[in-house]
Amino acid sequence: MYIYVTFWSYFVINIIIAKELQPVYRPNLPAGEFKLKYHYITSCDSPEKNLIQYNLFFSKRSPTITDLKGNLTFFVPFDNTVTFTTNFAVKGSNNAWFNNAHIMTFKKACETMTILFRSKAYEEFLTAFKIPKPGCPLKPGVYVSSGFDLNFITDIEYFPKVFFYGIYKVNMTFTNTKEKFLGCFIIVVDVVRPWEI
Repeated sequence: MYIYVTFWSYFVINIIIAKELQPVYRPNLPAGEFKLKYHYITSCDSPEKNLIQYNLFFSKRSPTITDLKGNLTFFVPFDNTVTFTTNFAVKGSNNAWFNNAHIMTFKKACETMTILFRSKAYEEFLTAFKIPKPGCPLKPGVYVSSGFDLNFITDIEYFPKVFFYGIYKVNMTFTNTKEKFLGCFIIVVDVVRPWEI
């Protein structure tokens, strides 16, 4: 009888203690909730030959806010005949880039952008680059940004809330339905733990 009572007392006390415990803090897991640190953005190849040109740069407004500034130049309409592919390369421990970590292809680029950014981010993007609403399709022209707050990117509904930590080089390539190259740009970001920013 004594062993039975002792066992149940021990069991009940452990349940009470376990309910009051906080989740275990595991700072060295390879993935989790994250923040983005933006390193740089650049056009790939010779941008002056491209039909879609991204002349963009990052501007640090505060320690936690980075703005995207510059201009978008379209010599062709940005509509649903455009396809874009994102190819993530991850930086390894030997500082070499390992390509094809994540590859995503999106057809109907204009429509896809409105679906992906169908939050406050899309409205802010259109406003920042002075793009007439509804923003799809974009007519040929030059769209200059006074500053788009990149914190809106992580608020996008389809943006992952958990990701693998590390430095990523994202190559975004734009083609048309005939697979003709239209333009591309590279963005390098650091996916860090929320307290590391």
